[in-house]
Amino acid sequence: MHTKLKCRFQKFTIIDHQENGVLRLARILGLAIISLVTFSAETNSASRWSWQDSYAGVDAKGDLTWKPPPFVFEQSGSVRHIDFASGDDANSGEAPETPWKHHPWDPSAAGKSATGAGVHTYVFKRGVVYRGRLVVKDAGQAGQPIRLTSDPAWGTGEAVLCGSEVVKNWTKGAGHKDIPALEKVWRADLDFAPRSIWNVGKEGAILRIPLARTPNWKDSNPDDVKSEWWAYGAF
Repeated sequence: MHTKLKCRFQKFTIIDHQENGVLRLARILGLAIISLVTFSAETNSASRWSWQDSYAGVDAKGDLTWKPPPFVFEQSGSVRHIDFASGDDANSGEAPETPWKHHPWDPSAAGKSATGAGVHTYVFKRGVVYRGRLVVKDAGQAGQPIRLTSDPAWGTGEAVLCGSEVVKNWTKGAGHKDIPALEKVWRADLDFAPRSIWNVGKEGAILRIPLARTPNWKDSNPDDVKSEWWAYGAF
């Protein structure tokens, strides 16, 4: 498996499903800028894997520096294009002019995208943030890997995969009269219960926003603040 990822707040899991080493990406969460992910099956157990190579250097002060190999766009014979911003799952996905919105591994995929999984090179448009969840359904073969990549000739910037959701439609003012400083409160109704909330500023600065409750609590586990909250149960 060959990987080249430029990451920010990224968590991913790779699972070995077969003796020959068919590697699958089980989950991508957080913020990840994907340059290339290659899934392949190797029949030679003596083959060198990407994790055996060094991607770091040592500077004059003895500190480690990140030195990944230069990105090279590669594609197989079968290519599918994905544009989360302007794509349509009813398209063929076979050209940049007819991209899908969702990857076939995304539970939200519909139409031709939902039934179009297989051994392809999936090209994500650069400069577009893809938001969703990918659940691997396929495996590559020796000489025929499944690639998730981006084409420098399609779009500008980086292709971004995010497991986070954007919260919109904020309303100023609290919904309960007993909440202090009502004029300073912003609220939004969600159809899910978030465990972490981040504010991304216009310049890209990221600020973590604590989840509030009454009475206030001591934040001992910032990744799961609700683990210490009281819950009502049956007696």
